[in-house]
Amino acid sequence: MPSDNAFLPINALLSEQELSKEGVSFWQDGFFRLKKSRRAKSALCILGFFILLAFLGPWISGHTYYDINLDIKNTPPSSLFWLGSDDLGRDLFTRLCYGIRISLFVGLAAAVIDLVIGVTYGAFAAFCGGKVDEILMRLTDILSTIPDLLIIIALTVVFGTGLGSIILAFIVTGWISMARIIRSKILQTKNTDYVLAAKTMGASIRHIFFHHLIPSSIGPMIVTMTLTIPLAIFTEAILSFLGLGVQVPIASLGSLAHDGLTSMRYYPWRLFFPSIAISCIILSFNVLGDVLRDCFDPQGKDV
Repeated sequence: MPSDNAFLPINALLSEQELSKEGVSFWQDGFFRLKKSRRAKSALCILGFFILLAFLGPWISGHTYYDINLDIKNTPPSSLFWLGSDDLGRDLFTRLCYGIRISLFVGLAAAVIDLVIGVTYGAFAAFCGGKVDEILMRLTDILSTIPDLLIIIALTVVFGTGLGSIILAFIVTGWISMARIIRSKILQTKNTDYVLAAKTMGASIRHIFFHHLIPSSIGPMIVTMTLTIPLAIFTEAILSFLGLGVQVPIASLGSLAHDGLTSMRYYPWRLFFPSIAISCIILSFNVLGDVLRDCFDPQGKDV
């Protein structure tokens, strides 16, 4: 025979502390995981350091961007030139700070393009469905088959080399991954019970789109944007390294690495410092993107 305690009300079996606990939302749980992540803290600290270096570095270096002095060219790191000087006697530390600015600008520009074009395109295709969705997705398949380098070269021929051609290349094809991810997420969301209930209650298309479909995609949206930034920075560095990016006298991390490669045997610091900066920035963004993906994945594990 079961004891009388087996049939006690549930409230009598739970402590008052357990009953008083409030539910945790998806975003609260995600940010709680993010705060606990040591990897995220380390990545944010490194990124914060490079951001401060990009904007405050030229002020504290004591040199300007265009200082030229051939008498002190290719000097090693010292109290006068913290990271050494280049073949024109310019301070490498100051030029590195400006190069970080350009790389971060390219990464943030790519993220904005992803947000505006990719989200709009993918959400519109998923919401319309049918033939419209099929046509739009086949168009993205065609664009994705065109190599990015070929697009850059074509834009360089038409508009000349520089940041403008790189940004235009991102406008042409840089948003495709974001569009596919957002489309997939909205296709999963638009047939859920709460969206169908909103339609039944007479909610407008605009209300459903902006209050249900887009908010449900914010998690994948943030993660994709975070992972887009290092890819854009790496692409700009490669293009500048090949001579298709920013042109002299402007310097980016890629062009600084290219200049340092030609003199690596005798002046290795000219290649070492830009390469370290590129590696640290890209690694930090990749780590942060991985942590965000784990934090805002409903099936993710603790980080």
